[in-house]
Amino acid sequence: MNNPRPPSTEWRFPREPGSESDLLAASHIFTVTLLKQSPTAWLPQPDGLEHRELAMVFRLEAILKGGIRLAPGQEFSVAVPQVREPGDMVSDYHGFWSHLKPATGEKYLVLASGSTGHVIGNATGIRAEDAAEDPAALLKEPTIRSLHPAVERSDFDFAEAEEKALHVRLVDGDSHQHAVALLDLAKAAYRERGKLGVLAASYLMARMATGELREGALPGALLDIILAPDTSPDLRNLTATGLCDKAKDQGATPKQRALLAGAIFRLDANPSTAELLKELVDAELYNLIFEEDAPLFHASEAIPDKGRRAKAAALLKGFEEEQTDVVAAWLDR
Repeated sequence: MNNPRPPSTEWRFPREPGSESDLLAASHIFTVTLLKQSPTAWLPQPDGLEHRELAMVFRLEAILKGGIRLAPGQEFSVAVPQVREPGDMVSDYHGFWSHLKPATGEKYLVLASGSTGHVIGNATGIRAEDAAEDPAALLKEPTIRSLHPAVERSDFDFAEAEEKALHVRLVDGDSHQHAVALLDLAKAAYRERGKLGVLAASYLMARMATGELREGALPGALLDIILAPDTSPDLRNLTATGLCDKAKDQGATPKQRALLAGAIFRLDANPSTAELLKELVDAELYNLIFEEDAPLFHASEAIPDKGRRAKAAALLKGFEEEQTDVVAAWLDR
């Protein structure tokens, strides 16, 4: 039996560019407090839009991922452009900071994607060194990815702890060990289900994508999260949509799709989750049931009880969307 080695002292929260998880994709994650902001006046420009500059002073609070050349507690300044349409109309995207209203005194979690290192040339050759990153540059486009209330740092803390546990488990792990590790991650998310938000949920599903999601213990653990009445809305929504999509992408058989769809339909039992069921039927659940406009299985295979099928159909008829009408008719057959 392989025994996992303890994590290296050099372990860092990984960066995976292109990941569906913003926490994994970001090169830098840090928290700041907005101390002061000074906008210039809005001025019309030849492009028909109004422009101004927003100057801000931040205090760096904590560095969670990536290298920052300032120490926590130090202050720095940044100026960013803002653009708006006359009359405060919004019909197009005008840049990251143009659609934000940061609040003085608030703490924020910053996710950015900048350089993680640079190459220095000298007389003796070329060597790579860690970059001394500028937080002001990371807050500007194109490096800034997202800005969140600092309370969402708890999502990073969850992901960091679970990622370290995965690292320990999988250093020497085989496919069975990998499956066990992912199941442990899903169970950890279930324990924290009322607290986790979008960042933790997208991290969870990025890792779940490497496991077997068509049938078995792992999708069962994710369904526990989806159906628990006290799961946070963000975690429930992203887990449900991700599970439907990934099971289909993994080539789930009609029988596997029927079992998964039947479980998802149990969202109709709780008024607080009925709206999510409608959203799933409009997209992910519809795609799970139908392929090239033909059902892969009978409704009775997903929901054997005729009364439950009728209840689900009646609920969907009240949403008045094309996909929900199609699925409601399928349930009524």
